[in-house]
Amino acid sequence: MKRTAFYLALSLVLTGLVFLVLAVQSWNKEQIRQTKYERTLGRVIEIKPLPEEKTYPVIGFYALDSQKVMVHAKHETSRFSSYELGEVVEIYYDIINPDDTHIVRYEWFWMSFLSITGIAFIGGGIIWGGLVWLRANRKKWLLENGSVLEGIVQGVVQDPQITLQDQPAYVILCEWKKDEDSSVLLFKSEPLAQDPSELLEEKETLPIYIDLDNPEHYWVDISFLEEEQNEEIEEETKEITE
Repeated sequence: MKRTAFYLALSLVLTGLVFLVLAVQSWNKEQIRQTKYERTLGRVIEIKPLPEEKTYPVIGFYALDSQKVMVHAKHETSRFSSYELGEVVEIYYDIINPDDTHIVRYEWFWMSFLSITGIAFIGGGIIWGGLVWLRANRKKWLLENGSVLEGIVQGVVQDPQITLQDQPAYVILCEWKKDEDSSVLLFKSEPLAQDPSELLEEKETLPIYIDLDNPEHYWVDISFLEEEQNEEIEEETKEITE
């Protein structure tokens, strides 16, 4: 479980780094475009149709040599953008090849989107990793300093809020009661990917390490599950070798 959580946190951070690299590439591409292209104003002088009810604008503008150029803007037509006849738009064009003309719109959009997404992924990975680290240290503290209760095993249920291996995780429920006049406290184990019911048949109680000053901090000792699973693997290995 810890290893899975660690890999998840690492994958979030790495995904965020990929987005940031793409954002830097987008920024570099925009910087190159700003040096290669000349910016000016143009006017939409014609709207030409395309298949699937799409259109593209034909832009008229004056290049640096005062020559009037009429070209259609490349890659600028989509359902998110539309142009009206006579509309004045800002454009950039290749000085050497004025036919290479683009309307200036959302020039920093992708860089901003990729940057924000990358930061969000990295932040999520760091927060998740921090929670895993805190949980691991809390468990260590409880084992060394916590009080030990004997919780009575109530059974195994699936927690629909936690998914492991594409199914709701299994948790072991235990309860503890100080005396007959006290209320019952309910505890649940860490989420498990496999149903541990068979391994619990001979278990009536489980140790519960708890911080009495903060009862929400506890850990149900289910380390016996790993031991029994390791024993089963060893027995199966011996049978195969024999």
